[in-house]
Amino acid sequence: MNYGAADYYSKLNIYFGVPVAILSTIIGTSVFITLESEVALGWKIATGLFSILAAVLSSLQTFLGFSDKAAKHRSAAAGYGAIKRELEQAMLLIKTESADYNKVLTNIRERLDHLAKDAPQPPKSIHDDILKELPGKEQSEYFPKYDSEKRVDVPNIDTTS
Repeated sequence: MNYGAADYYSKLNIYFGVPVAILSTIIGTSVFITLESEVALGWKIATGLFSILAAVLSSLQTFLGFSDKAAKHRSAAAGYGAIKRELEQAMLLIKTESADYNKVLTNIRERLDHLAKDAPQPPKSIHDDILKELPGKEQSEYFPKYDSEKRVDVPNIDTTS
C-alpha cells in the first residue's frame, strides 16, 4: 500500500514539476526577447500570465510536499517489507528450532506498532484499491474502514496465551 502511495505522490510531483520547468523556460526566453525589441501588448500579457501560473504551480508543489510524502511512504514500505521478511524467518524457526516464540512475536509486534505510528496514511483511493484486491473483499478488524480524520493503527494482538 505504501509503495503505491509513494508512486502516486511521485507522479503528482512530476505533474507539477514538469509544467513549472517548461513555463519557467518559456518565461525566461520571452523576457530576453522583449529586451531586444518592442513586443506587442498581447505577448507581454501572455508572459505575465505564464509567470503567474509558474509561480502558483511551484508554490503548490512546495506546499503540498509531494516528494516528501513519496519518500515517507517509500520508507514505511521498506520497513514493512523488512518486518515481513523477519516474520517469514520466524516461521521457519518455529518449524525447525525451539526458540522463545513469544519474545520473537512480541518484538515483531512492537516494531509494527512503532512503524504504524510513524507511517503516513495512504490516500483513500490507494486504500480502496488494495481492499478490492483482497480475497473475500471484506472489511475486518485488521483492515478497518478508511477514516481520513483518524489514523488506522495496528491491532494489539495478545501473544501471551
